[in-house]
Amino acid sequence: MACSSRVLSRSKRTGLSILQTAEAEAKALPGPAMAYLLLEIASSYIAINPAKERSLRLQAFQPTLSIEDDDETKEFLQDEILQELLIHSEADLERACPRRCPHFEMYTRLNFRKNIPKATATTGLSN
Repeated sequence: MACSSRVLSRSKRTGLSILQTAEAEAKALPGPAMAYLLLEIASSYIAINPAKERSLRLQAFQPTLSIEDDDETKEFLQDEILQELLIHSEADLERACPRRCPHFEMYTRLNFRKNIPKATATTGLSN
């Protein structure tokens, strides 16, 4: 039993080392590639380090702002990043996309709509 937990620890260390290397390499890539890779790396941290996952999503959003020649890719990446940030924290969403950003209003409205059933169930009020 001790041997298997030791192997697991070693495999976790190896996995984290791979993620750290991938993160460093991603930051040297051009905008769209950097954003996509950081987004993928972030998803690997969801269960093991949620703060790191959110931090990487915030870092992934910045290079999407410089995408000028591919609106479809830009929109896809921004939507993926912002949707996940919204699930966890409106403050993270605002950090990535300030209130003056058109995405912020859209995503906060979506979050409000998503929470209406919870609010009405809690208060007993209906629309």
